[in-house]
Amino acid sequence: MISIPNLTLAYLLLEWAIRLIMVVVIPVRRPPEAARSWLLLVLFLPVPAFILYRLIGRAAFPSWRRDRFRRAAPERESAGQALMSSKSAPSRTAVLAQWLGGFPNCGGNALHLLEDYDGTIDAMVTAIDAAHVRVHLLTYIFADDRTGQKVADEGIAWMVR
Repeated sequence: MISIPNLTLAYLLLEWAIRLIMVVVIPVRRPPEAARSWLLLVLFLPVPAFILYRLIGRAAFPSWRRDRFRRAAPERESAGQALMSSKSAPSRTAVLAQWLGGFPNCGGNALHLLEDYDGTIDAMVTAIDAAHVRVHLLTYIFADDRTGQKVADEGIAWMVR
C-alpha cells in the first residue's frame, strides 16, 4: 500500500528533478529574458511549468514549417545566385549573414562599425537625408531628447520632400 509520506517524497523528488532538468534545457536557443521567465516559473511551480513548457515552450519550429522551408530551398538558392554581386570570396561577415538568413549579401549593402555615439547619430541623420525611396530605422532605444529629436526632425523633413 502506498503511504502519504512516500507520495510526498515522490512528489518532492519529481519537483526537484524537473527543476534540475529544466535549468539545463530552458536556456538553449532562447533569449535571456524568456529563459529567466521560464526558470522563475519552474523554480516556484515546477509541475505546472513543465506541463506549460511541453505545450507552448519549445523553441523549435513545427514540422510543417520546417518542411515548407526545406521545399523552398531551391527557390532561395536560385534567388541567392541571382543576387550575388561579385565572384570574389565572401567575407566572414557575409558568410555568417548568409548562414543566418539564407540569402547572400547583394550589391549596395555595407557595414560600418561606429563607436562614437554622436558620430552614430550623425551617420543616421546623413543616411536618412540620402535616402531616395524609403527609410528603415531600427534602434534599440529611442528617447524624446535632443538626440532623438535630431533624428525625428530629419525623418519628418525626409517625409515632407
